[in-house]
Amino acid sequence: MVGLPCSIPLVNAYLFSLVQSLFLIVIMSDFPRRLVRSGLRDGVLVRPFGNTLYYWGSLTGVFLSFMAVCLSVMFVVILVVHSVSLAPFRLGYYLFYLLTLTIPCWVFVAGLMVFLSSYVSRLMALLAGILWGLGGFWLLPYVGHGTFDFFAVGVPNLFSDMVGHINLSAYLFHRLIYFFAGIGFLLLGLGKLGRIPNREIRGICHWCGLVALVMGLGCLFLLEYSYRDDRIVRHEWKNAFERYWNETTCRVKNHRIRLAQSDNVLEIGSDMTVYNPQSTALDSIVLFLNPGLHIRELRCGAEDLSYTRSGQVVVVRCSLPAADSLVLHWEYGGTVDDRICDLHLSDKEYENVFHADNFFPTGRRGAFVHKDILLLTPACMWYPAASPPVNPLCETFTHWDFTLFQLTVVSPSQCCVVSQGRCDRRGDFVCFSSCLSPGISVYAANVDSYSLPLHQTLKLDCYVGEWGKILKKCFGKVNRSAFSRYMQEDGMRRIGYDPDDYKAVLWNETGNARVVCVETPVSFVPSGYRKEPIDVKVEPGMFFCPEYMFFQSYYTGSLSGDFRIYDDCNQAFRDLFMNMFVSMKMRGSHPLPGLDKRVLPVVRHAANTVFMLPRGRVYSEKYPFMGDALELLRRVDKQQLFSVEDIAHVSKNGNVYDCLIGRTLEEILADDTLDEGLKYEALAVKVKELWSYITIVAPESEFAVSLDSILAVSVGEVNYDSLVVCWNRRWQMNMDSMVHSWQAARHTHYFRVKDAVRYYDEQTGLHRLDALVRNMGNCGGIFSIECGSLMTRKNVHAYFAPHEAKYLSLIVQGASRDADWMAGNSSDKIGYMYAYLSTNRPIAWWGDNKRCSPEMAASWKPGFVCRTISDEEFEKSDENIWLVDDTDAGFEVKNNNESWFQRKFGKKPTYRVITRAGRSSRWVPVYNVSACGDSIRGYHCISGGRGESTATWRVALPKGNYEVWVKVFKDYITTFPGIKTFPSSVVNYYTVCYGDKQEKVELSLDEELVGISSGWVSLGNFDFPGGEVRVVLSDKEINRDKDVAIIADAVKFVRLE
Repeated sequence: MVGLPCSIPLVNAYLFSLVQSLFLIVIMSDFPRRLVRSGLRDGVLVRPFGNTLYYWGSLTGVFLSFMAVCLSVMFVVILVVHSVSLAPFRLGYYLFYLLTLTIPCWVFVAGLMVFLSSYVSRLMALLAGILWGLGGFWLLPYVGHGTFDFFAVGVPNLFSDMVGHINLSAYLFHRLIYFFAGIGFLLLGLGKLGRIPNREIRGICHWCGLVALVMGLGCLFLLEYSYRDDRIVRHEWKNAFERYWNETTCRVKNHRIRLAQSDNVLEIGSDMTVYNPQSTALDSIVLFLNPGLHIRELRCGAEDLSYTRSGQVVVVRCSLPAADSLVLHWEYGGTVDDRICDLHLSDKEYENVFHADNFFPTGRRGAFVHKDILLLTPACMWYPAASPPVNPLCETFTHWDFTLFQLTVVSPSQCCVVSQGRCDRRGDFVCFSSCLSPGISVYAANVDSYSLPLHQTLKLDCYVGEWGKILKKCFGKVNRSAFSRYMQEDGMRRIGYDPDDYKAVLWNETGNARVVCVETPVSFVPSGYRKEPIDVKVEPGMFFCPEYMFFQSYYTGSLSGDFRIYDDCNQAFRDLFMNMFVSMKMRGSHPLPGLDKRVLPVVRHAANTVFMLPRGRVYSEKYPFMGDALELLRRVDKQQLFSVEDIAHVSKNGNVYDCLIGRTLEEILADDTLDEGLKYEALAVKVKELWSYITIVAPESEFAVSLDSILAVSVGEVNYDSLVVCWNRRWQMNMDSMVHSWQAARHTHYFRVKDAVRYYDEQTGLHRLDALVRNMGNCGGIFSIECGSLMTRKNVHAYFAPHEAKYLSLIVQGASRDADWMAGNSSDKIGYMYAYLSTNRPIAWWGDNKRCSPEMAASWKPGFVCRTISDEEFEKSDENIWLVDDTDAGFEVKNNNESWFQRKFGKKPTYRVITRAGRSSRWVPVYNVSACGDSIRGYHCISGGRGESTATWRVALPKGNYEVWVKVFKDYITTFPGIKTFPSSVVNYYTVCYGDKQEKVELSLDEELVGISSGWVSLGNFDFPGGEVRVVLSDKEINRDKDVAIIADAVKFVRLE
């Protein structure tokens, strides 16, 4: 990546401070002892000066030695590193970080070690210094606000070419904390020098040291108080929204804005038409405006309007009849307070200064009003709006207000001015007129502009600074027709869109189709950049790129040539294009190996998100989340709703599934304690379930076309109630009732599946699945069956009311070979049965594979049968069969391999997702699709041992002759890279105990499980006298291989007549 000019100086200062601190901890911990040398040599070591001068002279010598090394290292870095780096060289940054980072680190570490060594033992001082030093580069930068990290990694300390230092006051306060504290410790450390009294001077130093420590604490208080003040203000603004917001609100039809800037002050005039789309009158008009902008005038025509204001909320005391409109004229101005941005974030998220990187903290800025740059987005509420850019109570409840904007920028001080819409320059005025849009942004900066053709009628306008000159030098002579051809034939499809897709997005204007890329200061964080669709809502047609493409995992070392034809720069351009347009992936930049992975990288959606902005948006007063839900439903992959991982295990997304149990969707979305990312994932999961509900009664293809036509063709707001009426009439369904059941579901139910059997007829190629299914819970749910190949996968769904039982039969046409099908490897077949949202774990079932006779398959016809059956028909069972599962009360395990520590302090094992998760010396539960069970299906496994640990099944049986069956599995307990087979030579050792007898059975799994990895195996026939019977499985492994899993699932007792 192209580094900022300050990147190399900062890394150099940090690494030197780190190394210097390690040496200082060792040297200065022995410093007092070396100064205070008593004994027979005192007469020889008499000095003609006092302790104070001797003390400070020794410290000065050590300090000058370190500074000499520091300057030498700095000189080498300038000569060597900058000779091969594209980062611009600026000497001032080296001097800045020397004064603010290296020297305060030296003063603090030296003072701390001298002070500690003077009052405690050298060993204790050395230990304390090492622990703080290790915490300084491993933990402290990421705790709190990084205040206790004396290396200042956790405090934004970068320089931007566009706005200067991004956090100068807070950074200097942070450095003064450690500078004053270090001085205080050095002065207090003087008190232990006792060879020459100098008590008066030492007393003065003692009091000066206390004053310095108090000054350091004062800086600490001021720094932390600034964070506290921000929290209080943001909480007040959030409470103001909660008090005044109502989904029954007005809309803004059109909005004419006149903007003038003077340094960091804005003067703005607005003329807006406010419209009431409701069927009832509004008693007052609630609008939103940045709290830093003060209203100077608000009137309707010649009449001044009264209003009250609470933070960002402006309540205009004026009624608005139903279906009526009102023209408001505003005059307001002041400084933009960007703390209003991202009000939906928690305090912890908002104060997090690391964004996809754990070494270069950028902080968070949402707006800039500077003489060299003006950057305003709807997120900072720089103009009055009827709806906030993001609902602070729940961002999924955000409402889009489609408005026709007109913007006039008066006498801009920057050379380039950019906004949505057509640009018209008229002397000192720059005017923009846009089509309907949910928001408008303005960007003005002293940068250069470049234009590239993305399509025959679509262009990319780039407004970039210094790093743009590098790109221009490399790509400026590339053949433009070749570039345009590549974009049309390959480039646009790389971001997942057909070249003509841009014509259907909201921001596209005939004759003015363009995507705008603007360079922003490194500390600018677009609102809600982490996920869709929030990030595309506030910047229609415009995306932001950090200066110098900072944090991009794009290496520009190849950008040193002068390419004249496209083929010469193919790879370099593709790397650049993929990073800017596809994902803008970031990577950690920590200079120490291993620490760059501490903070997981995120994806900063870039130009591809502007192609996702729909032309229409559904609005529902009853279900505020319906806009996001239907947009997600439109974009979801209709052929593959669920991944194999989701179906088989519920692994990575387990927290999402668990989050949905016992709570409705609206309760989850309104829960402040949940992470916003988890809420969004929960909505995405629920949207998949909504598709299942709908396609039970409506044809998939027809409904998908209808949804696309509404959101991709209709322009502006679409009323949900009107939409439901149309859908109900077209497909004779009750959409509103369906949606109510869907969003109110708490998913506390679970399904029980019986007699699931799969058949395959090789002559006709037909696959059949029969199963009995019952909903065992108190709420309804969807049960689904997957069918088809990987490329043509489909899903059939059935709704089960509480306690309802059904017979399901699915027949599909396939073409797989018989042997492959019996091995479970066919590509055209019936897949998993699954209860996507339920308490079942895992959520899928497979069933038994059986052959069928030609006579049986002769009457088969492809189709799906779903028939309700009685409870008696479902519950009928063989009275001569008793089954004990590992989840039943009759099952217990004994862990005799546990260490003393495991027995005393070990936690109860939790369910594993897969067996091959690592060795275990005790029995651990594992989810498994093929295992027995009820709501939870799985088994217990343990590493192969010496027979000391056991699993026992107990059951009380009447007297009789029984055949005992056990469910067995072959598997490893440890993952071997590249090995997908199963272990061989595995023997399970069972003991059947009844009456006063014990019969041992050795079960060779190689002989019993031929070509398969699991199944029911008989232990033999036994005459039980009546009473308790126990079956015991030991962990004994014949080869004592700890990588082999010994698995305990279920035992079945069948009485023979």
